[in-house]
Parts: sequence; structure tokens; C-alpha cells
Amino acid sequence: MMTLYEEITFLSLHPSTNKFPRSFPDLYYCITSGILVELSSRKRIRKNEDGALEVIDHRLTGEPVLDDAMNLMMKKQRTMGPKDWIVTLTRISGLLDRVIESLVAKGLVSRRKKTVFIFPLTRYHAVNPALIQTLQHRIRIIEDAARNERTACLISLVLGGERFLGHLFSSEEWTELKERFRRFIADHPMPTTVRDVLYQQSSDDLTAVLLLTTMSTVDAGSDGGADGGD
Repeated sequence: MMTLYEEITFLSLHPSTNKFPRSFPDLYYCITSGILVELSSRKRIRKNEDGALEVIDHRLTGEPVLDDAMNLMMKKQRTMGPKDWIVTLTRISGLLDRVIESLVAKGLVSRRKKTVFIFPLTRYHAVNPALIQTLQHRIRIIEDAARNERTACLISLVLGGERFLGHLFSSEEWTELKERFRRFIADHPMPTTVRDVLYQQSSDDLTAVLLLTTMSTVDAGSDGGADGGD
């Protein structure tokens, strides 16, 4: 089973260039948001009364990227909320490469190296392209998010990553998906802080979507939500 940050990275693999969008900062923010969601669902972190995230269970998860993120959070001297951690965790050394390596190790992505004129090139391919279609289907059926928190989080991350995930859907479908998801959020109870973030007037839609994802999941974890398991 893929983690959320692996799913968003897997979907970012462009089928024409066979490359990951390394130059898009949005990808790194989506990955770190997925990391926070995973740590919360595994009951490793929670949001305290001051709105800061804190580690409450120091046990390793078995996922190296998650464990490094948790160690960084434990060592940080000052307390920070979800928004600050989304940015701070992007500084984990070789973050994207480590997630890609995990996808390769799990047999989800194959890596091919070749040399063109003396220049080394690396290209990646989805081992099972049908898996991409399965994830696309999960995203399209937004109503399922009411029954599956992970689906809701995945949809949030995908909408936040529209700039590097443009190949997944047509422009018309992107517009429809965003509108349907906003209606879905409006019709389903969520913590007040999350609703405030979603509807705030912000020029940075990505930040709003990522905060929606992390804050809703962390709030649910603080209230004793279901354990996502290890």
C-alpha cells in the first residue's frame, strides 16, 4: 500500500517525458503535507491547544521518510503549526529522490538509465499503468470522500498539485473537480478552523488546500479518530 505522499509523487510522473516534475515547489509541499497526514493518521503527532504540532508517540513507523520527519519535529526548538511544517519538511535532504526510491523499491516504478552524447539520463515508468487509472477513478468519485478519509486527503493533495498534475485530467475536468470538491466540503461538517482556511481570500490556493488537508486530519486525530495503522 502506498502512503499519501507516495501516491501524489506516483501521479506526478509524466507519461510523455517519463520524468518527475522536480522544478515545481508545489510537488514538495504536497509531499510534506502528505507526510503530516500520515503521521497524524498513525497517531504519531497531534495539534496542541496552541495550534502547534507535537510528537506524541516516538515509535518508528518503518517508513524512513516518515521517521526522519518525526525526528526533525522532535528536535525543533520552537513550536510550529501545520503551515510552517509544510515548508520546513521540504528541507529534508533528498526528499523527492527518497520518495522515488521508495516507489522503485516497492516495484511501482521502474528506473532506466542511458547516456545521450556523454550526458547521463534517467527515465521512469509506471510498472502497472492501470494503477494510475485506479487512482484517477478514486479522485473522480468525490462523494466517496465522505466515507474514506484517505480519499478525501488524496483529492485535496491532487487539487493542490494541479500545476504539476495537469496531465491527469483535461482543463474542463479540473474545473469541474475543484467546484465539486468545494461543494462537498461545504456540505460536510469539518472543524471551524478548516472551513476558515478553505474559504479565506488567498492568492495562494495551494496553501489553502494543503492546510485544509493537514488541519482536518490533525484535528480529527486530536479528537481520537480512527488509527490509520502502521
